[in-house]
Amino acid sequence: SEVFRNLRAAAESGWDFSSRWLDDLNAAATRTACLAGICTTRILPVDLNALLHASETMIARLSRESGDTATAGEFDGRAARRAEAITRFLWNDEAGAFLDYDWGNRVPRPALNGATVAPLFTGTAT
Repeated sequence: SEVFRNLRAAAESGWDFSSRWLDDLNAAATRTACLAGICTTRILPVDLNALLHASETMIARLSRESGDTATAGEFDGRAARRAEAITRFLWNDEAGAFLDYDWGNRVPRPALNGATVAPLFTGTAT
């Protein structure tokens, strides 16, 4: 049931069944990537968090423009907390890039992929 849960999450990600979602420990042990090692639900994806930050920033701006300062303040706070978390958990000094984070193992995912540049595109990166 856990494999099917992770397969569903991968399908919803838009990345489907790329090696991005596979357990590196499993692949290293068997020297092959195995779909049974999919671990999508324990990965904090860079691109999803960057897009959520951009959405929170947009909601804050539109709310401010419409005079809804309470909602603007709430979403400014959400965007600031998310940007701080992205920098704290997803920026990797050693790689010099934003990386997905495996929260189950509390380690950055080593693979560089297209999601790495999402914080640049959304303006989340400083």
